[in-house]
Amino acid sequence: MLSLQNVTKVFGNGVQALDRVSIDIEPGQITVVIGGSGCGKSTLLRLISGLDTPSAGSVLFDGEAIFTPHPLISLIFQEPRLLPWLTVEHNVGFGLGHIDADERRRRVAKILKTVGLADLSGRLPTELSGGQAQRVAIARALVTNPEVLLLDEPFSALDAFTRADLQDYLLRM
Repeated sequence: MLSLQNVTKVFGNGVQALDRVSIDIEPGQITVVIGGSGCGKSTLLRLISGLDTPSAGSVLFDGEAIFTPHPLISLIFQEPRLLPWLTVEHNVGFGLGHIDADERRRRVAKILKTVGLADLSGRLPTELSGGQAQRVAIARALVTNPEVLLLDEPFSALDAFTRADLQDYLLRM
């Protein structure tokens, strides 16, 4: 279970992004956070993912406090955030350094096929369109088989057909 208990986030400049947010999210549950620009949605996702820490309160995953990135939690950002010196294949496999090289290649090939990029595995991020780069970022988050998948508007750069296909894939997961 993912649990936020009275989570508050105040930035160094005094801006309060979140104020005593509490929620429990059960395994398999899909939860949506809706709000206007600048209301704290991305901040909330960064806290859950362990990329930032709350000013007060706690974020727990299966009872364990989250203070740093967790291997079972993946976040897909609004923009790709790819490592420009790595190929598509190596960007996707970046978080799999702990597994056997053959298994890593198999997983990466499978997810690249799923997101429609199998033929681009050797390209660098500068050789991709915006939508292709975003699909690489989506594949990177999915290849680790996370228990918690956080989406920060990751489909905004995709065409309607690709968006629908990936949304369907995520729902099947």
